[in-house]
Amino acid sequence: MLSVEIARLCLADLGVGLLPFLYIAYLVALVLQWWRSIWRRECRWCGVALWVMLAVVGVVKIVGEVKEGVNTRKGTKYPMSDQVTDVGVDIGLWVLLAGAEAFMS
Repeated sequence: MLSVEIARLCLADLGVGLLPFLYIAYLVALVLQWWRSIWRRECRWCGVALWVMLAVVGVVKIVGEVKEGVNTRKGTKYPMSDQVTDVGVDIGLWVLLAGAEAFMS
């Protein structure tokens, strides 16, 4: 969904800001998973913390978008209502990943 959001923001000429850096967070999650399985069991909650922090940032983002107005940017290629939906899907995914990480720890 992140790639979809970045592509649609580019097509609408709205700018992507720091969104590409979320791919680094995914890479950090992958490294934490490898690190935990190979070397250490002490950092088992680091992955859960990462997903929860991403979800919190997503909630703050969606609150800002709703305050701006869900019906704004109707004439553009990427209306605000679609962006709210995309961010909501991201939040749901991050919460599910946090739960799976906690369950598997």
